[in-house]
Amino acid sequence: MRAPAGRLGESFRPEPDAVVARAARQVLGEAIDLLRRIGFAGLLTAIAEGTFGVTRRPATADAGWTGW
Repeated sequence: MRAPAGRLGESFRPEPDAVVARAARQVLGEAIDLLRRIGFAGLLTAIAEGTFGVTRRPATADAGWTGW
């Protein structure tokens, strides 16, 4: 059984200056900038700099856990 508003997203079109549209453009722009920086510097450098989280890992470090 489909929810009463189950297809609401199919017709949702925010106005160009609406909060949702502005936020979407900002997030998209920041994502594009981030991907450009990663592409320029390289994935291993981005990981080493902590681009994807708080943990930084030198590009020359071992990739696996050796605690076994």
